[in-house]
This record gives sequence, structure tokens and C-alpha cells, in this order.
Amino acid sequence: MRRLRHTVAGLLVVSALVIIAVWMLFPRGLHRADVERIQVGMNPAEVAEELGRPPDRERVEDIKDNDPRLYMGHMSPPLFDRVDEWESESTMISVRYWRGKVIKADATGGGRWSEFVQWVRSGF
Repeated sequence: MRRLRHTVAGLLVVSALVIIAVWMLFPRGLHRADVERIQVGMNPAEVAEELGRPPDRERVEDIKDNDPRLYMGHMSPPLFDRVDEWESESTMISVRYWRGKVIKADATGGGRWSEFVQWVRSGF
């Protein structure tokens, strides 16, 4: 009877560990590596399709061609006229557009655990 109890307890512990491992490695949102799939020149619909959902937040700024902010600094244009943001449990992806095309995409958050999970999912 004692041996049966130990066997059942061991199976419960192993089952719990397997469930926790699957839960931790199961895709649950966006990761820092997802930003690498976004290419300069993509439009907002392509970006949303690539990330699998529409943005959580959109910000649009109406910038005219004669706006003096366009000609500040060494870049032309140095600004963006739209920003879309996606958030998940540990990562925020921000995509900046100029005239409907991606000019920059970056991610914040994620950390080492998120990178490890991404590494495991990619097959080492």
C-alpha cells in the first residue's frame, strides 16, 4: 500500500511538472524575436497579419509636407506619422510608419526568460 501511495504521488508530481513546462513553453503572445519579421516598407495591414492581430494602440499624427519638424537634424524625414503598439505578457512591440510604410520597429521587455523560451521553440 505504501509503495502504491509513493507511485501515485510520484506520478502526480511528474504530471504537474509536465503541465507547468508545457504551460511555460506554449506560445502565449508576442516575443522580442517577433519584431525581426517586420520589414522596412511593410504597410500596417501586413504588420498586423505578420504579428497575428491588430495593434493594441494606434497613434496618428498629421504632419504636412511643409512642417519645419521634417527638416530638423540630418535626416529627412526624422519623424513618423503613425505608431502602432502591441503588448503581451512581457513584451511591447512598437512600429513607426512614415506615409503608410514601416520605417522602424523595435521591442522592449522580454528579458532572458523570454529569449530562452524563444530559443527552445526554435529547436535550439
